[in-house]
Amino acid sequence: MTRLAALRLTALGGGLLTITAMVLLAGLARLLLDASTAVYGGCFLVVGLASVVWVRPADVFTAPVVAPIAYAAGLVLLTGGSGGGGFGERVMTVVTALAVEAAWVYGGTLATALAALARRATLAAAKRRAREAAARRTAGPKAQKPQAQKPQAQKPQKPPGPRGAESAPPRSRRPAR
Repeated sequence: MTRLAALRLTALGGGLLTITAMVLLAGLARLLLDASTAVYGGCFLVVGLASVVWVRPADVFTAPVVAPIAYAAGLVLLTGGSGGGGFGERVMTVVTALAVEAAWVYGGTLATALAALARRATLAAAKRRAREAAARRTAGPKAQKPQAQKPQAQKPQKPPGPRGAESAPPRSRRPAR
């Protein structure tokens, strides 16, 4: 179980895994559960959250992008059409199913996005804590007892130059033509 928890996929690997899982689950739902869209939607939530957990920290925000694409890819297999109408009927069936099941698409994508945001915030906070702890360790006892700083001596003022020298523009080093 710990090997599975330590799994880290790239954005491409996470996307391929998500799409493949949704297509396989759509096939299973069609064969075993009479194309149940509720079961397919529940599986979509689980696969979307799993993709957030298993993708690398740098690629965590790709999971909410891939999730609706994976849902639509699996929906092609889930709906399947009646088989006699051809390509046009298949497209219309998928588009209708996407419209009818939009709550699953939006809800699953939102859950995936919120999980990705929470994971990214948790990782950023852990990194900040580790950086602060390392800074405390390297600073040693000086960081714990701040000493009062000595006031700096004022630099003497330069006497003003010839009259009007402050407002004259600097001369160019290029020879005049």
